[in-house]
Amino acid sequence: MLIVLIALKKGINKIEQKTNTKVLCKYILDESNQVIDGTLFDCEERQEINRLVNKYSYLINSDFVYGYDNCQLLLAFEDNIPNNSIGILWWSTNWTPLFERK
Repeated sequence: MLIVLIALKKGINKIEQKTNTKVLCKYILDESNQVIDGTLFDCEERQEINRLVNKYSYLINSDFVYGYDNCQLLLAFEDNIPNNSIGILWWSTNWTPLFERK
């Protein structure tokens, strides 16, 4: 069994299918939690965020502009940030990010 605090539903499904391991998760995120395609923000706010992401996307590895596997998360922790959060928050090759990814 794998016990986690927060995870994406599709990540839980992938782990359980590929490893035959049960995942116990307190907070399950789904597509509604995506910053661009989800419902966290209204349409105007999502468009503004998307413009900002696109403005700096040339500085970020294309695989991570919208986060790993296009997860589009706005998720960071005190000591790290997941790579499925949008890249402008953590990608550090060409600039200083807001959050350091270890």
